Amino acid sequence: MHEESALKVYVPDEAIERLAAIVQRTWYEFPADAFLVLARQDLGSEELTLRTRHVARQLREALPESIPQALRILARCLPESSNRPPGAINDRQWLWPVSDFIRDYAGEHWDEAMEAIYRLAHCGKAEYAIRPMLRRFPQRTLQRLLEWCDDPSEHVRWFCSEASRLRSPWASQVGLSRDQVLPLLDALKRDPSRHVQKSVANHLNQLGKTDPSWLLDLMIVWSEESDENTDWIVQHALRTLVREGNEDAMQILGYGSPELERASLSLDSAQVKMGGSLTARLDLGGELDRSGKLLVEWVMHYAREDRTTYRKVFRGKEYSVEKEQKSLDCEKTFLLSSLSPRNLFPGTHRVEVQVNGLVVAARDFELLEGEELSTVDQQAGAQPAYIIQYRPGPFHASPQVGDDRLSNAEKAGGVTPSPRRSEFS
Repeated sequence: MHEESALKVYVPDEAIERLAAIVQRTWYEFPADAFLVLARQDLGSEELTLRTRHVARQLREALPESIPQALRILARCLPESSNRPPGAINDRQWLWPVSDFIRDYAGEHWDEAMEAIYRLAHCGKAEYAIRPMLRRFPQRTLQRLLEWCDDPSEHVRWFCSEASRLRSPWASQVGLSRDQVLPLLDALKRDPSRHVQKSVANHLNQLGKTDPSWLLDLMIVWSEESDENTDWIVQHALRTLVREGNEDAMQILGYGSPELERASLSLDSAQVKMGGSLTARLDLGGELDRSGKLLVEWVMHYAREDRTTYRKVFRGKEYSVEKEQKSLDCEKTFLLSSLSPRNLFPGTHRVEVQVNGLVVAARDFELLEGEELSTVDQQAGAQPAYIIQYRPGPFHASPQVGDDRLSNAEKAGGVTPSPRRSEFS
């Protein structure tokens, strides 16, 4: 990562200077010059967490020895409300050390800490500061969070969900159970803010990864007493289970078994060189109007360096089927570039399509090293459609007549079929 794009830029010198100026305006005795010297000392190329902790230590030295007094000063430095857009952080870098100060030094001073945390929550920087309070005073702190679930600020309500996450990649564990945090999520399930809805859905999705049956049971209840805001949360909370083809999750969201007679998948090339792209086209046929609605998801099985594969499900698209509609065409282009978020390796890759959680078609292609293939090469290597014979029970796929490439690849075990609700032979 380029030095200027690293996370450490979120606490640059300008942010430290701004922090010093704001604290000095609030508490005239603040030794701003001495603080700046010490806060910048030995900072060097430290990354975000070490930089913020170092600056917080210097705040501790510069503020009054009394922790309650220091917390009250910092609370007065913070806005009582915020009109910032959700997710904006670039103008609030100076708040990171304040969050670390509360987290590391508030100790047993719950009242003063919670006042500072409340103001910090308006700025979207308080979810780490509160976690020691959740460990030391769980019931008292959870009750306060429950009260804040009705706060006028969407940032505070978003914070109530984020702060109570049992697991966080950057924060310490809180030692709570899901039953303890569920009242917070329940209080937010009808929240009109999409910012809050996303947090609640992400929180539930995370909890469901450790116990899918618990999440499914809860989402059944929520879907039965829902409004449009809850419906959105339920749909996104179940996204991991939907991508895995979980039948119960599909039923909750109203996706039935698709009434298909034909599922034809074609690729525009049998071979693609790194840096190129691949377009896949899907043709569905049958009594589609009996399916109600169709969720079409594209799946890529990427080859690893050790010749195994891993599965990536791309965001799906829902299609509303009209009365007496008999066919549906859709396509997706995959970029196979080294600039993508994942490492690419040459070898056999597979494209799958799943409809309402059911794998209905698949095709293999070879990813090659080097420059992109010429148009002539791509046309010469283009593969015909891979037809799925749709019938109840396991699915059986067979290449079209004259297409030996895919069947040979499968016989050789080039790609392991997905262990979903389908079977390829």
